[in-house]
Amino acid sequence: MNPQLKPSILLYSDANFFAINIFENLLSKNCVVNIVTNDVKDWKNKTSHLSVNNKFSIVDRRNLRVTGQYNYAVFCGGFLNLSSAYDDYFDFTSLINFDKAKILLLFPSEAFDRNQVDKINLSNNTALLFVGDMLGPRINLESDLLMPRLLSEILWKRKITLAVGEVLSPIFVADAVRVVVRWLFSFGPYGKVTLLSGNQTSGDTFWVANKKYFENLELKYDLKLPIRPAPKNTETEIINSNLNYSLNETYNWLKSS
Repeated sequence: MNPQLKPSILLYSDANFFAINIFENLLSKNCVVNIVTNDVKDWKNKTSHLSVNNKFSIVDRRNLRVTGQYNYAVFCGGFLNLSSAYDDYFDFTSLINFDKAKILLLFPSEAFDRNQVDKINLSNNTALLFVGDMLGPRINLESDLLMPRLLSEILWKRKITLAVGEVLSPIFVADAVRVVVRWLFSFGPYGKVTLLSGNQTSGDTFWVANKKYFENLELKYDLKLPIRPAPKNTETEIINSNLNYSLNETYNWLKSS
């Protein structure tokens, strides 16, 4: 990326904490970011501290008017509402012709569905990424993904309930963002389906790490719960985030907020 230029980027996403971290990282690199969303109000609330910044806009996708040419486009879907991931993706593709743009498509790993993946038209300018279990400040406890649900259960019920054999892949959100943004501006995994994963972590290991914060924390394995299917036939990039640090940053933010 030429530091003398200001790349223009379209970011299609709800105001989930992964997208917000990506957005702030892009601004720090002097990019011009146009956010397209179904929830303008939530984005404005979560970017109010940047109100004097003139390098971004927030547009309701229903009022989108395309002007100019984007260098890059980022789709970030399913991180608040898992079931909406692919509907949002197909809406994203209907909005703009991105023939000349480099595109990153970001989904939670829980959204992996081979039938849906096969419908996505990958090209040499498009990378499809499935991201593991993210932790960090501003995590969305209202999300229906497994990690936020576990943290909510820990906070309110002092227990962890997992399927037998369930494996977590914790990633600190800032670590994931650094990799994603680096790939956006470089020779990333374009034309491929890639799993961005943390180190595999058993339920017992996750429980022990959380007991440092909640001594009476209970661990329960439920035979009736299904194990999340793992993405198959994908390349894998491991992010070595430190679980203890990730939890500490997450709980410090939850405590202060």
